[in-house]
Amino acid sequence: MNGWSATQWSALDINALVAGVESFTTKLRRLPKQAQSSSPFKKLQDYIRSFSDSIPLIRELKSDALRPRHWSKISEITGKSFGSGDKAATATTGPGNFTLDTVFKMELSKYSEQ
Repeated sequence: MNGWSATQWSALDINALVAGVESFTTKLRRLPKQAQSSSPFKKLQDYIRSFSDSIPLIRELKSDALRPRHWSKISEITGKSFGSGDKAATATTGPGNFTLDTVFKMELSKYSEQ
């Protein structure tokens, strides 16, 4: 999953994210019960669950309907800056040098109701 975090927004494939999360989840379920009760397993499981829960938000942000004004509004609501290129942001490219990790660091899920 760390590899995905460096993915440029313009190259992000939501379907690949979903397939990857499903693959990780399946692999976790196949681990022995003893491993499933360990602390590292629970941390990994929580991380994957959190990542999975963020996919609907990521899907919305990748929507072709998202316009530069929407990115500006997101920046205004969250108080987070996208860096240079805000005005040229689109759902496809995102603002500036935008990666999936940028989304996670912005903690946009806190603002999903807005």
